[in-house]
Amino acid sequence: MKMRIPSIAFSALLGASLIVSACSSSSPAASPTTAPTSAPTAAATTAPTTAPTAAATSPTAAAVATSAASPTSATPPAAAATTSAQPAQNSGTRITGTIQSIAGDRITLTDGTSFTVPSTVRIINTVVGKVSDLQVGQYVAVTAKRQPDNTLLASIVNVFPPEMKGVGIGQRPMSGGDLMTNATIDSINGDSFTVTFPGGGAKVKLTPDAKIGLLKLVPLSDLSAGTTVSALVADGVARTLSVLPASTASQSSAAATSGASVMVTTDPKLGPILTASNGRTLYKFAKDQPNVSNCTGNCLGIWPPLTASGTPTLAEGVPGKLDVLVRPDGIHQVTYNGIPLYYYSKDTKPGDTNGQGVGGNWSVVAPSAAASANATAKSSN
Repeated sequence: MKMRIPSIAFSALLGASLIVSACSSSSPAASPTTAPTSAPTAAATTAPTTAPTAAATSPTAAAVATSAASPTSATPPAAAATTSAQPAQNSGTRITGTIQSIAGDRITLTDGTSFTVPSTVRIINTVVGKVSDLQVGQYVAVTAKRQPDNTLLASIVNVFPPEMKGVGIGQRPMSGGDLMTNATIDSINGDSFTVTFPGGGAKVKLTPDAKIGLLKLVPLSDLSAGTTVSALVADGVARTLSVLPASTASQSSAAATSGASVMVTTDPKLGPILTASNGRTLYKFAKDQPNVSNCTGNCLGIWPPLTASGTPTLAEGVPGKLDVLVRPDGIHQVTYNGIPLYYYSKDTKPGDTNGQGVGGNWSVVAPSAAASANATAKSSN
């Protein structure tokens, strides 16, 4: 169950992750040739003209550069122009989910997906801020729409940590008509401020519901089970990793609910078995009791539970009943006729059944009527 987050804020996050990541590994995007009168030249000269090497190897920072806010309002100066160049996108698959366990440098999500996080990848946590947190000299990423008077109406402002000053500097278009501006704050006046970057600048105005994000670099050791993250993953290795703000994480949890469905797939050797909506095989643990999971601790790193934040759905025509039990760790695990359902971490693709018979305690789950299923669950204890 990969999570799809419908919020504007998260869409901006993904768009910026591609844009800023590309810029961090190349020369800065073309910027306006004339700086607005409200944006002092001095500030423009202090902004770095190239992205730091560290940022180039770790585009994660860019991913969160727009994750903490949603579109609102800002105003740009008359001379601010956008560049038409479109940076190349990072290869990989965007994965968003809740951490089930962390073993060394490997993260396993609650849907069974796992990937490693190299030490070179910057992990960014976004803390929700407020307008008063903005200060002159900060390097920020502004998501905004250009107004008729050429000012920028900003919906999102994310403040980079000092180590990332200069990442993706300049302006570039985003999907949906937004404009991304990475620049240094030059002056602040209430809910408006000016920014400058080499060759240009902009006047920005915030709408009342503009979101402010304070980006912080954190070590992998700061992450824990229950944290919702978004990663760009290629060949099982994270290229970027961002911790989602609580508000966005709750949206992703709600989005996951609609994907919490169970269906039946016919395996050539095992016959009809239960699988999740992503095609991954589901298993049961012989030591579980009806509606009680006895897989805890390290067990969960190998056998992540099938989770849902609402009522799961059973494919039409499949006998039995789905429900949800609340585990001691607070995770909502899906049950089938009272049987807690799990993935197997060594199943790497839909159709794999590598967990069948492991340790003599794990087996696939066959569709059955509720009465017989509950009887089976009890007899296995």
